[in-house]
Amino acid sequence: MKKGSIAIAVQWLLLVCLVVSTIAKTGSGTAATGNRDFPADTKLDKWDGSAGQTYLQQLIIQSGGLGIGLGFLFSIFMFFHLMCWGMCSPCCRCCCFRYKKVKLQSCWDNQDNYKWFLLASLLIFLISIAGVGIIFGNQSHLYEDIGQTFDHAKEFIGDWADFQCAGLIVDDFRSGKSLSDVQDQYGGTAGAIAKCSVTSVGGFLHGANTQVNTTFQTIINLIDGMQNIINSLNNTIDKVENTTSIATAINATVYLMKNQSELINSTLVDTLATSSNFSAYLPRPADIPKVESQDTYIPGQAVNSLAEAKNELVNARQGISPTIVDDLLLKTKPEIQSQWGSIYRSLLDIESQMLKHVNQALSKEDNIDSTKSSTTSSETYGELAMALLYSLSCVFLLTMIIGYLCKKRWPICLGGYLIFFTFLWLAFILGIFLVLSMISYDICGCEGTYSVESCQTLITMLRTNLGSTEVKVRDDKVLVADIVQQILECPNRVNDQGIYDYSPDSNFIDIMQVLGAFNFSKEVQKPIIQLNNATSSLYVSRYVDQVLNQTGNARNAMALVAVATAYNFSSDYNQYNDLLTGLRGLNPAQYYSGVYNPVTNQQNIDRLSGILKPSNEEMEANRDSLNEHKRNYNISIDQINVAANAINAAVENSRRDIGNSVNEIYNMVFIAVALMI
Repeated sequence: MKKGSIAIAVQWLLLVCLVVSTIAKTGSGTAATGNRDFPADTKLDKWDGSAGQTYLQQLIIQSGGLGIGLGFLFSIFMFFHLMCWGMCSPCCRCCCFRYKKVKLQSCWDNQDNYKWFLLASLLIFLISIAGVGIIFGNQSHLYEDIGQTFDHAKEFIGDWADFQCAGLIVDDFRSGKSLSDVQDQYGGTAGAIAKCSVTSVGGFLHGANTQVNTTFQTIINLIDGMQNIINSLNNTIDKVENTTSIATAINATVYLMKNQSELINSTLVDTLATSSNFSAYLPRPADIPKVESQDTYIPGQAVNSLAEAKNELVNARQGISPTIVDDLLLKTKPEIQSQWGSIYRSLLDIESQMLKHVNQALSKEDNIDSTKSSTTSSETYGELAMALLYSLSCVFLLTMIIGYLCKKRWPICLGGYLIFFTFLWLAFILGIFLVLSMISYDICGCEGTYSVESCQTLITMLRTNLGSTEVKVRDDKVLVADIVQQILECPNRVNDQGIYDYSPDSNFIDIMQVLGAFNFSKEVQKPIIQLNNATSSLYVSRYVDQVLNQTGNARNAMALVAVATAYNFSSDYNQYNDLLTGLRGLNPAQYYSGVYNPVTNQQNIDRLSGILKPSNEEMEANRDSLNEHKRNYNISIDQINVAANAINAAVENSRRDIGNSVNEIYNMVFIAVALMI
């Protein structure tokens, strides 16, 4: 064999080694070349149509027939080289490669050929060994990439679970607890949701639970508390009646004192008429306390004022009792409790469904781990198998070198043929990789920079295959294709602690467009109307003003009643007692200015002991009782005024609180908006 033929053989062998060792690295660049019509707007199950067939044909053509065509072309060319210009066949010979000429002069008989062939063969062998190392290293990286793919899938599930409900719940599910176990552990779905991080979806739903419960419980407490207004009105009416009783007692006491005053006065006149000397021992009739006419009719006026005050309170009760009892307690409260339960159950259904999905997603982590384990379990022998497959070409090349050293033609030809067949197989494997890289490039549709904005082909493909698929959240229907695109394009906001920082344009409620699912305006419309109607009839100010006016009149009138306020009844008693003792003594005649008459003396003794002394004591007791009645009367009037003002304040506060409650309901019906602000 001539030197030129050896050089040509070396060049082709080098080309083979370079192609085999670099085609995998250049696959990604090759995938970016050529124009292909990727059918992104055709569903995968419709690829058996013209669009899919055209794309598959373009893949086969641009990948060299999945590598088979390329490998077959090179193999045929090299096989033809061996047959026509080599030493392995007598056919197809021409020029300087004629069989007779080659046969007469074997290439190993020429020392120059021998030297260059060995050098080229050694170089090619070393390159092949390096190729085996590259293949082995690439296989190692391949298994690392496979492992990372599974790890990323697991991380994606974990991130998704944390996005839904970060915290103890995820840990509990990972520990093997079922959904029912978790719910039992934390006291139900609401208790479990309360354990979610505030930055997760579960935290959002827990906030919704809290707002719903707080809003409705406040309204229920308000309605229950308003029943105390009716109780306060009843108690105040009772207090007015009690005060009226005191006024009546005052009036009766005044009349008793009037009778006692008149009796004492007439008795003193009769007694003094029997002896002029008695004036030195008895009080003057003119000094005895008298009951004026105003003292007798003023208590009646006070009673009339109190009756007017009572009527105003009764009218106030009749004015607000239907609203507080009939409307709010018997109608609005049951309606609110019903809608409270309905809204809360709706939230619990959403929360239970979310926890169920989190549990199902986390259960896939074990599947990923087991699949990763089974997939990467072949790493030890898989790397060796791929390296061994490629190293066969080295073995075949070594066979050729040994045949050349032994000056045997058949090992050289056998090794050459086997190398070509091995190359055909490797070209097919690398062709498959090339097709996959083409498909990957075409699906993403990126031009060098991988970003959501540039990968529009992927978005189109997702929207095409998802089609009109919908999911339902309460009454809202969500188009999955739109949501997937918006989630992919959602801004990634993370704070210093690495926790997602949500905002109105990066919140799952806004992205999923399920704001309407948290709009409970229809459910609460009737309670809102009832509460608004209640505020329009909750007015007692004018009644209370009249009550305060009438009680003021009653107080002022009763202040004019004053009988024997500072009179000294004890002094009169002592005078009556001293004169009585003298008239009963041994010398009663000394008390008379005229002729002593025992009958008259006895009459005076009877007047003193039977009328003046007891009447004086009774009048003094009635005076003290009158003062006590007036003191209690004034205290009771003060209590009525305080109670009336408290009732008015309670009603006004109730009107204000009802208005606040209506505003809270309005805020609550758009929980998502309220919590995102």
